[in-house]
Amino acid sequence: NEGAKLSRSTFETVAQRAEANPELQAPLAKREDTPIDLLNDLMSVVETNLRETITRRFEGLDPEVVEAALAASKKRLQARLEEDQDIVKARNMIIRKKMRGQLNGSFLASLLRDKQRTAFCVGFAKLSGVDYFAARRALEHPSVDGLALICKAARIEKPLFVTLAVLREDTKADPFTGSRKLGELYDALTEEAAGRALRFMRMRRDAAA
Repeated sequence: NEGAKLSRSTFETVAQRAEANPELQAPLAKREDTPIDLLNDLMSVVETNLRETITRRFEGLDPEVVEAALAASKKRLQARLEEDQDIVKARNMIIRKKMRGQLNGSFLASLLRDKQRTAFCVGFAKLSGVDYFAARRALEHPSVDGLALICKAARIEKPLFVTLAVLREDTKADPFTGSRKLGELYDALTEEAAGRALRFMRMRRDAAA
């Protein structure tokens, strides 16, 4: 109901549920009164056409308003994902790997194979330039679109994306068919569209910093 007046708390509840419910995403993204920081929360999980709708909302705003919204988005996500000792240890390990020049695609794939998902998210975030929360979402969301988006925009090559996507899903389906479909998904993403979305993810990271 586009004429209904919704409270901030209601918007937050709907936005959080929309992360895992595609049916809620389009109505939320197309409402003119949806807070832009909540729209940013959905950036990595919506389909391409809705992502374009969200980026157009951001591009017409004052940069200071955008920075404030992205910082609010980061703060809210951080509150929902309380940092624990596993993340601290993973960050220290990733820093050491980066200093030694060992933070690369092969290492990320090995982390997923070994079920070190927290360390993978930290390393993937560092390698792609997004924040930890965007990386974790890309790994855990039912849709693989977020992972494809970040990989494409960060110029992570298709074979590595396919490998990470297959390891992420840990599926027993036909690996050849699955890999082919994942490759087609990666190819269908344009660098321009992926780059715009990634720019907002990085702005959120920088605003929080």
